Amino acid sequence: MRDIIAHHYFDIDHETVYVVCSEHIPDMSSAVGRMLDDSR
Repeated sequence: MRDIIAHHYFDIDHETVYVVCSEHIPDMSSAVGRMLDDSR
């Protein structure tokens, strides 16, 4: 997805970006938080 955003801006499906931001990023944030907690 990064390649499309960086190099093919006009080909972006805005609905897909919204879904990734609203559904996937919170899950990834939780996972990263758990990893950081485990590493301490």
